[in-house]
Amino acid sequence: MLKVRRARTDCDQPLIRRLSLEFFRVERDPMHVMRVKPELDPDVDDEAPTMPEITFYDELHFVTYLRLLDSEVDGVDWKIVAQVVLHRDTITGPDRSKRCWESHLARAQWMAKRGYRRLLEDAVLEARQSRSS
Repeated sequence: MLKVRRARTDCDQPLIRRLSLEFFRVERDPMHVMRVKPELDPDVDDEAPTMPEITFYDELHFVTYLRLLDSEVDGVDWKIVAQVVLHRDTITGPDRSKRCWESHLARAQWMAKRGYRRLLEDAVLEARQSRSS
């Protein structure tokens, strides 16, 4: 069993709080808003989304993104992360597994640097709308 421990610093806390919210919004159309609970250990697609909006897929995979960011800081080998976090077979498909890991790590980094702002903006708008109702 792989045990990875990481000392958390004060600068890590805001990121953890921002990305580990219990429920998140997904808008399918202007009249329909869904709330999605992130899964703890979901399977992943070969490629993570690349669009500049937070997607349904992103919301389901927030925990996966956090695990990827933690493993990067801890210096865990990509093959171990691909096997444990992304459920990839790095022996029979090393190139495919590495592309999957790179894609999801890049999306996790985007979420940490830019995507979380969209969550905060949506939360502010939702709070304002609920107060005015």
